[in-house]
Amino acid sequence: MCSASKEGLDLAKGFRKKHGLGNDPIADITDFMQLVDADFMILDLPANVDALALRDPVTRATVIGIAQSSVPYRQRFTVAHEIGHFISDDFESSRIVADDECPEPGIYVCGKRDHQEVRADTFARNVLCPTDGLKKDQKLGDLIGGGDVLAALSHVVRKYQISPGVALIQMRHADLISEKQSDELKGVSAPTLAARYGWKADYDRAVKVSALAQPAARLVKDVYRAYEQGIVDLPSIAFAEMSSVDEVKEQISASQSQLQPLMHDVNAQDQDVADTEANPFAELDAFFGDGPDSSESTQ
Repeated sequence: MCSASKEGLDLAKGFRKKHGLGNDPIADITDFMQLVDADFMILDLPANVDALALRDPVTRATVIGIAQSSVPYRQRFTVAHEIGHFISDDFESSRIVADDECPEPGIYVCGKRDHQEVRADTFARNVLCPTDGLKKDQKLGDLIGGGDVLAALSHVVRKYQISPGVALIQMRHADLISEKQSDELKGVSAPTLAARYGWKADYDRAVKVSALAQPAARLVKDVYRAYEQGIVDLPSIAFAEMSSVDEVKEQISASQSQLQPLMHDVNAQDQDVADTEANPFAELDAFFGDGPDSSESTQ
């Protein structure tokens, strides 16, 4: 039986090969999320919950929620970690628990460094920062050859948009630094590297983006299609877009002069909105079927 780390590494290599990623950095996390058949959204989650996932037992549709964060590179790692779970079919074996650490029923608590977690972490590290890419990076080699390991670490963190801790592990696995050098740099933060090496503006932009809510693009598209078919109303769109009904009405009204008008007359729906705004889930259930099962996971 393969070790969890070997499985995670093989999954990452296979994923990069399948999607033609080569050894290049994954620049846009949104594009990365769209490489798998799941709906990702970034939203406000309870404290200490980095992610949760729900899977419909009938359609097998999967929605993965990622927490808004002020630590962008951790958020990227969480996305990659959840993709690792998804492509490994870990959600199939998830179970519902409620314990002292996470007392709310219906939230699945990931195992404490069990096989699935180690595999997902290894996948995340290697899909975000392939060691082959590090070995072929001439600038990185020059920095390490010149003895400036801190600058080398900054280069890797910035290029691959990963935390220094993850970068050190990958640099060590690529045999670019020694265990002693890695230990000496533990505790160095991305903001510190960004400030010291002149890329603070890039990091600050990443912080702002990671703190924003982001709806699931495919889910929004499906809800608009359902709206055009008269299956759901404005509150359902607002729920999917993480916006207000008024914002949706303004958006639809503005688009009608440019796009083919939607079936519904926005102004004629005010009464329907009042009736359904309190429970948009009912209409979504009508379109997508019964609600998803409770196979949720948190990281």
